[in-house]
Amino acid sequence: MLDNQPIKFQKHVKFLGLIFDRQLTWNKRLNYLQERPKAILNVLRYVQANNYGIGTDSLLMLYKSLLRSVLDYGCQAFNSASITVKSKLDMIQAKGLCIVLGAHKSTPLETILAESGKMPLQLRRDHLSLKYYARTKQNPSNPANQLVDDCIEYQIYNHKWNDHNIPYGFRVQNLLKDNDLDKIKLVTINIQDPPP
Repeated sequence: MLDNQPIKFQKHVKFLGLIFDRQLTWNKRLNYLQERPKAILNVLRYVQANNYGIGTDSLLMLYKSLLRSVLDYGCQAFNSASITVKSKLDMIQAKGLCIVLGAHKSTPLETILAESGKMPLQLRRDHLSLKYYARTKQNPSNPANQLVDDCIEYQIYNHKWNDHNIPYGFRVQNLLKDNDLDKIKLVTINIQDPPP
């Protein structure tokens, strides 16, 4: 009960643009991400096909601002999705880059990424997770610091997680160790309240 109103049980909920389901499988989010880029891909096709004098660099900028921003949003949380779910996002990325580069649909993703100079989405998600970690650690009063610090509980309870649904803090600690970044001290910034 909340304000004398019963709270409805929901199988999924949308919060800050992310769709969370009960078991954090991210299937609803994937369905959304498969529908939303269709319009964006059509815009890229239209601009590329009508040849408005836009070069590949400008098309890549359109790709980054329209499509990749949708795929990146919330990736720190979404990175715990299964490999199958994340591979479907790679297919969306490949479609967008094929359109931008004018490549055939059968062109391998690695070739498209090399030609466009873009990172694979998994590397980009890891990169953005590390950037988010660094930003939160610089501000000691940031409540998101607790997400990483609470990884000790993960180790204490020794949950049997799959490789894909490890909690955010533990994933970041693994990324720090794998990239030899765990020995680097971050400079903390004391953020002052703005003047009245």
